Amino acid sequence: QLVRSVTVVGSMARGPQDTSASVRHFVEHGIETWARDSMGARLGSELPPDAVEWWIRLTCRTPRSTILGLLPRASGIDVTADLPNIRCPVLVITTDSKRRPVNSTRAWQSLIPNSELVALPGDAYHPAASNPDTCARVTADFLRRVSAA
Repeated sequence: QLVRSVTVVGSMARGPQDTSASVRHFVEHGIETWARDSMGARLGSELPPDAVEWWIRLTCRTPRSTILGLLPRASGIDVTADLPNIRCPVLVITTDSKRRPVNSTRAWQSLIPNSELVALPGDAYHPAASNPDTCARVTADFLRRVSAA
């Protein structure tokens, strides 16, 4: 009742099925190689190399304990059953990436009664990082529309 709207960018309703390979890679090779190996899929093929490097350096600042605390538990996250209970307007922004195809996002987004999906061009599964200006513009447009209603 207190939330007027929600915007979700590049997210999932259910965590990845198995994070053990990521955890193993991180433990054996460290955060930098883990970040370098995974950043391409996260940020897509269109982000300039200097921006990708900036994200890698930012990720490398994450404490080891945080990553080791989150990664093993991520596969247990599943909010799918809660989605039909969301009553405020919801904007879901995604791309059609290999890891998070737009149809997969549409499947859970359609469970939210008053929601809409915007699929941006590109192959990043973190569009807020790869295309922040477009995400901000789309969100601002959505907020103007729902606040006027």
